[in-house]
Amino acid sequence: RKRKPPAFAAHFDTQPGTGRTLSLCLWINAGWTPSDGGELRVFPAPLAHRDVSPLCDRVAIFCSHHMLHRVRPLQAGAR
Repeated sequence: RKRKPPAFAAHFDTQPGTGRTLSLCLWINAGWTPSDGGELRVFPAPLAHRDVSPLCDRVAIFCSHHMLHRVRPLQAGAR
């Protein structure tokens, strides 16, 4: 049986009572290539989804309550 590559399903980064308002992703993976996968996919309603490539030293900051997002499947494995 073939294993699915690691990924995160679409979600929001907050639960009632946590007080979390912002989410931050900082990528420190030097040498990422598009064939590696693992892009952050955001769903900025009412616009179409956008993929954010996890380039080294890139930061993504978004609202924890309103930005539905997921991590696309990782193809290259952990580094």
